[in-house]
Amino acid sequence: MHADCSHNMMSVEVNLMIENIGRNIKRLRERHHVTQEDLANVAEVQRDTISKIEQNKRNPSFDTLDRIARFFLMWHQ
Repeated sequence: MHADCSHNMMSVEVNLMIENIGRNIKRLRERHHVTQEDLANVAEVQRDTISKIEQNKRNPSFDTLDRIARFFLMWHQ
């Protein structure tokens, strides 16, 4: 029973992380005055893809997420 509870809690946490990805990308993008078009160019996707990610209508691929993360990491160096 304990293992099921732990598994369910981890599933909830993972779902929350996924749901927050779009919100966090939008927050970072706006904080650094980056347009969706500019971020799309960096991430090598269409602007509409960035819009859908930010609205949690689509999850970014690992490659897209990696490009976005690397882009925002350079702001903190």
